[in-house]
Amino acid sequence: MIVKFFENLSQDFTQLLHDDEDYNVIIEVGERPNYRVFKAHSAILSQRSSYFREKLRKTTANSRNTKCFSQKSISVYYFDIILRYIYGGFISVDNLNSSTILDLLDISIKFCLDELATFLVRHVIKHYLANLNFIRLYTICFKKDTLTDLQSMCADIAVKHPDLVFKSNDLKLFPEKALVDLIEKDELHLQMGEGKIWDYLIKWGIAQTAALTPNPEFWVDEDFEALKGVLSECLIHIRYHQFSIEDIFDKVQPYHRILDPKIWDDIVRRLSDPDSSMSSVSPFPQVNQLQLSSNIITKEHVAEISSWIDKRSSPYNVNNNPYDFKLIYRASNNGFSAKKFYSVCKEIPKTVVIIKVKGTDEIFGGYNPLSWYRPNSRAFGFVETNGSFVFSLKNGSIRESILSRVRNPTYAINYSPYTDHRGIDFGGGDLKMKFDPTCRCCCIQTSYEYKIRNIRDDFDVEDYEAFQVVRKEPEIPNAM
Repeated sequence: MIVKFFENLSQDFTQLLHDDEDYNVIIEVGERPNYRVFKAHSAILSQRSSYFREKLRKTTANSRNTKCFSQKSISVYYFDIILRYIYGGFISVDNLNSSTILDLLDISIKFCLDELATFLVRHVIKHYLANLNFIRLYTICFKKDTLTDLQSMCADIAVKHPDLVFKSNDLKLFPEKALVDLIEKDELHLQMGEGKIWDYLIKWGIAQTAALTPNPEFWVDEDFEALKGVLSECLIHIRYHQFSIEDIFDKVQPYHRILDPKIWDDIVRRLSDPDSSMSSVSPFPQVNQLQLSSNIITKEHVAEISSWIDKRSSPYNVNNNPYDFKLIYRASNNGFSAKKFYSVCKEIPKTVVIIKVKGTDEIFGGYNPLSWYRPNSRAFGFVETNGSFVFSLKNGSIRESILSRVRNPTYAINYSPYTDHRGIDFGGGDLKMKFDPTCRCCCIQTSYEYKIRNIRDDFDVEDYEAFQVVRKEPEIPNAM
């Protein structure tokens, strides 16, 4: 049996910061009058931070065998917090605002403290997202190419909430690499549409070129060439096939001189012949609005849920997923009434219900292999099935999906077709939506394997969607 006493161990290490005898590192932090000398220990700094390990390796010890270096660009306040984390493994963020946390994040990345950086990103997204300087967060996370997890976390948020980036007053500060990474994603094009992406891309590009005025009517050839050079890495990711006629005339035409002439010729030709191909560009992936018309989930989510339906040991990806999710109900369009839901969906088998929680990144859902209908239309009660499951989806700050299959098939699905206050119910509470009178939901484990939410309290529903799961038609090869 191994017993671990990490709390006292951490406290003992922090006491070393007050030791005036055994230190062998002196760090001069800040600049006068905000200046302080910190005494530390090379063994601890080297083990906890590769930055300090390299710094100490390059620093020559003095006659007392002590290594001295400075950190003038960092304030005493922040360095004290970071040093206590290095020694004790703890940090308090309860009284820190989002700006302070971003400062700490920047420093933790500088010092290669990846564990702390990941915690700070998740904390600031969870608690300050609505009022967060998201451009600054994104910029900090793109300072190092190795921070792929943090960059992916930011990208997931930006795809779901693109206004945090594109409507920010600091859009011009958004790093080019981050912008390219973002506009490569199919989900962003589905969320925004090509016209809006083009507008913001032009706005960003003009902001990078100080000599350009906002109105292209007064530009000369050199101005268009300058904008083309700034946007060169971004333009190759535009889905030119997706522009509407209005977008072409109102948005693209004024700036068409930044495009390759062959691309512009193809665009103009498609105005008269929408079915014509664009031979001048690579066949970029196109977002199929009919295949996935969701305001909540992505194609990656669809592939994951499809894998659960087929009980696969290895998951589908977006390219080999054999199913389409056909939207049949959206509460924000069709209404939050249970009667309306049942009137639309009652005779449709194999449906997935997706629920977006108001004010968080949480997405819950359930799969019903049966139809939402009982032979006795006036009755309500449980219907048995072995094939249903409920789930929580990875999204933004939610880093892992949770799958929970039915363990008590007798109570798999609860029907309530003719009441306004009762809604969709998996398991009698595992995933239950109620209308009394507002749309609220709860996740209390009863008939399914696992909890999909740790909090038992009801929560508000921002929107919910229902999809029919249909198998894709096989592609017919072209005749020789």
